[in-house]
Amino acid sequence: MDYLVYIPEEAKPDEKEVKVQISQWLFGIGDMIEKGAELVEVCTDKAVYVITAPVSGILTKVFIEEGQFFSPDNPICIINIKEN
Repeated sequence: MDYLVYIPEEAKPDEKEVKVQISQWLFGIGDMIEKGAELVEVCTDKAVYVITAPVSGILTKVFIEEGQFFSPDNPICIINIKEN
């Protein structure tokens, strides 16, 4: 099952029009990720946040590349959750 990953509310800028930037992906496509692992670094106008994986699974798609700015309401990647 595919799980869309968004940045958490606490990492979103206060102003809706402010975009955030991906600083660095800490995993690559095809990597197995455990829930709680550091997944990606994002920069806002005020701080750098490390976003942790909300679920365990395989990183199957990255929507935002390093250095790109994006709306904080958009998904950043897909993690495929293994069905039990």
